[in-house]
Amino acid sequence: MTDRETARWRKRRIIYNNDGDDVVVAETENNFKEGLMARGDGELIDDLLNARSVPLIGTGVDSIWYSTCMSGLTFTHQTKLGGFHDKGIPRELIDRYDSDNLQIQIDYGREHGKEVFWSLRMNDTHDAWPGGSHHLVDGLAPFKQTHPECLLKEPDAASAHPGAKKRSWSAADFSRPEVRDHIFSLIQEVCQGYDVDGVELDFLRSFPYFPGTRNWRAVGEQHLEAMTVLMRRVWHMAAQVSCKRGRPLLVAVRTPFSVTDARFVGLDLERWLEEGLIDLWVTGGLQESIMTESFEEMVELAHEHGVPVYPCIEWGFWQHWDFLEDGAKEHRTREQ
Repeated sequence: MTDRETARWRKRRIIYNNDGDDVVVAETENNFKEGLMARGDGELIDDLLNARSVPLIGTGVDSIWYSTCMSGLTFTHQTKLGGFHDKGIPRELIDRYDSDNLQIQIDYGREHGKEVFWSLRMNDTHDAWPGGSHHLVDGLAPFKQTHPECLLKEPDAASAHPGAKKRSWSAADFSRPEVRDHIFSLIQEVCQGYDVDGVELDFLRSFPYFPGTRNWRAVGEQHLEAMTVLMRRVWHMAAQVSCKRGRPLLVAVRTPFSVTDARFVGLDLERWLEEGLIDLWVTGGLQESIMTESFEEMVELAHEHGVPVYPCIEWGFWQHWDFLEDGAKEHRTREQ
């Protein structure tokens, strides 16, 4: 077995995908329950790790996948190519320790024998809300400000309101080469600048990637090909980094629940598997796959190509399962 195959098939009982909100200071009791940071009188690094990382010790979590996406293409790690969330805890970590939250998570994972991936939301749309309207929102990242033609839709008053279709105006249009080039550069920057065990390309948060999908039309062959070319670039870059550092840097993808759904939005999973462009496949995780469907098809397909599959259970599943003892008449929701 090669080093890559050994790394690919290492034991992962639970993969913990941390959305990176531990850099946000909690202001209410409910915020603490969500794992936001509690500021104390001690070291800021300890406050950060106590929010979500320290509680993982002694659990079944073997692998931490850490997202630094604050909103859209704005990040809390110290990127020079994307938009850096240059304020609050992200800025303070750098000023105090000359380190950012991604590096701190990597160091903590090494100390405790846990694998650490960087997770990139390939087309996050939290920046659809006006800047300053939410603690996560800075407004549009520099790339989107300087390339408004690369957005799926121009901003308008209705776009700022809730609703998936209305929010998708701020998504980047992956039919444009400059968008794919920018996304690749962000991935390359992390792979070359941080000693991560791998990167997760999270294609589930959020599609659409192409204009037609906003109106629930399937993509064309040219769109599938464009995404496959992007995957090839990422794979070859990761292979080069692996060779240079002397150990594998794995490439994982998170996609819609099924091969058919993934293809509908522009992800040709069967081809990616055939070409060996994937080390790990995380499938599902939104409402369509919460404890309801079989993952057998995806598992069998991936295993034919020597790729492990990890079904995703999104945190929101507790709405349906955690409070069954309350009885049907008192079923709780997230807001209760």
